[in-house]
Amino acid sequence: MNFHTIKVETSYSPITTGDLQTHFTHKQPSKRVYHELFVRLNSSKQDFPENTLFMVNIPVDTSEAHLKELFKDYGEIIQVKLPVTMKSGSNCHVVFKDKESIDMILEIDTLKWPDIPTAKYTIEKPDITVLKEKVDEAMLLFEDLEKLEKQRKLDARNVVDEDGFVLVTRQGRKNNLDGKGGSQATLTKQEAEKLQPKNHALQDFYRFQMRERKRNGRFILT
Repeated sequence: MNFHTIKVETSYSPITTGDLQTHFTHKQPSKRVYHELFVRLNSSKQDFPENTLFMVNIPVDTSEAHLKELFKDYGEIIQVKLPVTMKSGSNCHVVFKDKESIDMILEIDTLKWPDIPTAKYTIEKPDITVLKEKVDEAMLLFEDLEKLEKQRKLDARNVVDEDGFVLVTRQGRKNNLDGKGGSQATLTKQEAEKLQPKNHALQDFYRFQMRERKRNGRFILT
């Protein structure tokens, strides 16, 4: 079966998406151009019903929304099968509810391409109110996690762990880790001995000091 040619009129009109307005790069926005579509009743062996229109040379940005808008006056479309990867000269299958729709389309010489700049975005674009709520929720969650992390670092200051190590915080440095003007470091056993307080009342401040004192006392008894 031979193809029927339909000249589809397009133009370089402005594209408006919400508050964003752009233009095609053509120097003459009002200039009209025509794109040729080649259509026929599907005769391939693929699993499509008899009321399927086969189209060749569809534009690279073609979407289901484009085709439904293009043929809206000629009957109901129940399925559109587009290629996974669109390229110049791609083809597609359009399944209509009635075969009479295809008969009418095969009599058409010209059509106007729908003014849908980004059809997929238009279909899937969330409501601006819903989008704002989602963004606000995400930002509040991020701020809560930041507060928890800062509090965790504050709580970890100068705490003796099970092995006798202390997380020491020195105040007054820039580019710090905790955002409070301090940098953190882990104090080893040898460093702790050098920093042992002169006040004998604090000689058992570190747990490992207590263990060593008890062990030394056993050696003296033996």
